[in-house]
Amino acid sequence: MLSSIYKEYQHEKIRRKAKLEAKKQAMLFSINEMINGLLTKIDENVSKAYINQHRLNTEFKELITQLHIYQNHVNVWLKLVSDIRNVLKELGDVECWSVKMEQDAMLIDSCLQTVLSRY
Repeated sequence: MLSSIYKEYQHEKIRRKAKLEAKKQAMLFSINEMINGLLTKIDENVSKAYINQHRLNTEFKELITQLHIYQNHVNVWLKLVSDIRNVLKELGDVECWSVKMEQDAMLIDSCLQTVLSRY
Protein backbone atom coordinates (compact mmCIF):
# COMPACT_ATOMS: atom_id res chain seq x y z
CA MET A 1 0.00 0.00 0.00
CA LEU A 2 2.70 2.49 0.93
CA SER A 3 4.77 1.44 -2.02
CA SER A 4 1.79 1.87 -4.37
CA ILE A 5 1.13 5.36 -2.96
CA TYR A 6 4.83 6.14 -3.40
CA LYS A 7 4.76 4.84 -6.99
CA GLU A 8 1.64 6.88 -7.71
CA TYR A 9 3.33 9.92 -6.20
CA GLN A 10 6.42 9.31 -8.38
CA HIS A 11 4.26 8.95 -11.50
CA GLU A 12 2.34 12.13 -10.62
CA LYS A 13 5.63 13.92 -9.99
CA ILE A 14 7.02 12.76 -13.36
CA ARG A 15 3.79 13.80 -15.10
CA ARG A 16 3.88 17.27 -13.48
CA LYS A 17 7.54 17.61 -14.38
CA ALA A 18 6.80 16.63 -17.98
CA LYS A 19 3.84 19.00 -18.06
CA LEU A 20 5.97 21.84 -16.63
CA GLU A 21 8.75 21.05 -19.10
CA ALA A 22 6.24 21.11 -21.98
CA LYS A 23 4.85 24.45 -20.76
CA LYS A 24 8.40 25.75 -20.34
CA GLN A 25 9.27 24.69 -23.89
CA ALA A 26 6.05 26.26 -25.21
CA MET A 27 6.80 29.45 -23.29
CA LEU A 28 10.39 29.56 -24.60
CA PHE A 29 9.12 28.94 -28.13
CA SER A 30 6.53 31.73 -27.76
CA ILE A 31 9.13 34.12 -26.34
CA ASN A 32 11.51 33.24 -29.16
CA GLU A 33 8.77 33.84 -31.74
CA MET A 34 7.83 37.13 -30.08
CA ILE A 35 11.46 38.30 -30.01
CA ASN A 36 11.96 37.29 -33.63
CA GLY A 37 8.78 39.15 -34.59
CA LEU A 38 9.83 42.24 -32.65
CA LEU A 39 13.32 42.17 -34.14
CA THR A 40 11.88 41.78 -37.62
CA LYS A 41 9.53 44.71 -37.03
CA ILE A 42 12.35 46.80 -35.56
CA ASP A 43 14.57 45.91 -38.52
CA GLU A 44 11.79 46.94 -40.90
CA ASN A 45 11.31 50.23 -39.04
CA VAL A 46 15.06 50.88 -38.95
CA SER A 47 15.24 50.09 -42.64
CA LYS A 48 12.37 52.48 -43.36
CA ALA A 49 14.02 55.15 -41.19
CA TYR A 50 17.32 54.68 -43.03
CA ILE A 51 15.60 54.91 -46.42
CA ASN A 52 13.69 58.02 -45.31
CA GLN A 53 16.86 59.60 -43.94
CA HIS A 54 18.72 58.85 -47.18
CA ARG A 55 15.85 60.34 -49.20
CA LEU A 56 15.78 63.43 -46.95
CA ASN A 57 19.55 63.85 -47.33
CA THR A 58 19.21 63.64 -51.11
CA GLU A 59 16.34 66.14 -51.14
CA PHE A 60 18.29 68.43 -48.79
CA LYS A 61 21.29 68.38 -51.14
CA GLU A 62 19.00 69.16 -54.08
CA LEU A 63 17.44 71.99 -52.08
CA ILE A 64 20.88 73.43 -51.27
CA THR A 65 21.81 73.24 -54.97
CA GLN A 66 18.56 74.98 -55.95
CA LEU A 67 19.16 77.64 -53.29
CA HIS A 68 22.64 78.33 -54.70
CA ILE A 69 21.16 78.66 -58.18
CA TYR A 70 18.43 80.94 -56.82
CA GLN A 71 21.04 83.01 -54.96
CA ASN A 72 23.03 83.42 -58.19
CA HIS A 73 19.88 84.53 -60.04
CA VAL A 74 19.05 86.99 -57.27
CA ASN A 75 22.59 88.40 -57.40
CA VAL A 76 22.32 88.83 -61.18
CA TRP A 77 18.96 90.58 -60.79
CA LEU A 78 20.33 92.82 -58.04
CA LYS A 79 23.24 93.81 -60.27
CA LEU A 80 20.88 94.52 -63.17
CA VAL A 81 18.60 96.62 -60.97
CA SER A 82 21.62 98.49 -59.60
CA ASP A 83 22.89 99.12 -63.13
CA ILE A 84 19.46 100.37 -64.22
CA ARG A 85 19.29 102.61 -61.16
CA ASN A 86 22.72 104.02 -61.97
CA VAL A 87 21.72 104.61 -65.61
CA LEU A 88 18.55 106.36 -64.49
CA LYS A 89 20.60 108.45 -62.07
CA GLU A 90 22.99 109.36 -64.86
CA LEU A 91 20.04 110.23 -67.10
CA GLY A 92 18.74 112.46 -64.34
CA ASP A 93 22.19 114.07 -64.07
CA VAL A 94 22.32 114.53 -67.87
CA GLU A 95 18.86 116.06 -67.83
CA CYS A 96 19.86 118.45 -65.05
CA TRP A 97 23.08 119.27 -66.92
CA SER A 98 21.19 119.88 -70.16
CA VAL A 99 18.74 122.22 -68.38
CA LYS A 100 21.67 124.19 -66.93
CA MET A 101 23.38 124.28 -70.34
CA GLU A 102 20.15 125.56 -71.90
CA GLN A 103 19.86 128.25 -69.23
CA ASP A 104 23.51 129.24 -69.74
CA ALA A 105 23.02 129.33 -73.51
CA MET A 106 19.93 131.53 -73.10
CA LEU A 107 21.87 133.82 -70.75
CA ILE A 108 24.74 134.09 -73.25
CA ASP A 109 22.23 134.70 -76.05
CA SER A 110 20.49 137.44 -74.11
CA CYS A 111 23.85 139.01 -73.25
CA LEU A 112 24.89 138.92 -76.90
CA GLN A 113 21.57 140.41 -78.01
CA THR A 114 21.96 143.16 -75.44
CA VAL A 115 25.48 143.89 -76.65
CA LEU A 116 24.39 143.81 -80.30
CA SER A 117 21.42 146.05 -79.66
CA ARG A 118 23.70 148.76 -78.23
CA TYR A 119 25.86 148.87 -81.37
